Parts: sequence; structure tokens; C-alpha cells
Amino acid sequence: YALRGERVPEHLAAACAQKSDIRYTGFIAQDVDAAARAVGFEFSGVKVPEDPTTDTYGLRYAEFVVPLVRAVQELDAKFRIQQRTLDEQAAMLEHCEEILVGFADGGAR
Repeated sequence: YALRGERVPEHLAAACAQKSDIRYTGFIAQDVDAAARAVGFEFSGVKVPEDPTTDTYGLRYAEFVVPLVRAVQELDAKFRIQQRTLDEQAAMLEHCEEILVGFADGGAR
């Protein structure tokens, strides 16, 4: 906003002050780009500028949906396998405890 030596209008100054008090959250486009490259993922959700020295990076948040859904599906499948293994091990442990209680009660005499 070029003011050419003019005073900032009061309503704009107040709006800027109010906006600076708001905490924004989100991703940093350069971090998203670096993370995608690090794992060899071709990600269309990052708008890389033609000239990073004069232009800005951008994010296409809608492009995040499909990879995130896929990641959740993969993690859910992994969780289900781990839960099944945990349940099986708990049953085996319970069976072993029953055997040990039987020995302690004199069942091994």
C-alpha cells in the first residue's frame, strides 16, 4: 500500500492493528514442498513461483484432501493389524497365566 508520504487512514490503521492480534495457523508452503520432495512425492498442492526472489509460494489446500485420506486409510489398516496382534497376545498371556495358576494350585504334582 503506497501512501506517498500520506498519513494512514484511521480505519486502515485500526484494521491492521486488529488483524495483527489474530493468530493464524496453517502450513508453510516451502516446508510442504521440501517434505514432499524428501519422500519423492509429486505434490500439486504447492504453487512454486517462477521466480522465488520476487514471487510468493502458495498452497492449494483442496489438493491436500486425497493424500491425507489415503494416509489415514493406510494408518487405519496398520492399526487394525496391530490391534489384532495385541488381542491375540493378550489371549495367549491369559492362557499362560491360567496354566501358571494351575501349577501354583498344585496341579503339577
